Amino acid sequence: MSASTEPIIVTPTDQVSVTVVRKSDDDDD
Repeated sequence: MSASTEPIIVTPTDQVSVTVVRKSDDDDD
């Protein structure tokens, strides 16, 4: 069961990183 909770926490964190990178690109544009 612990393994099921691990990926759930990593999924949202990965999405946030992608959003920050996209924001920087948009600002540069």
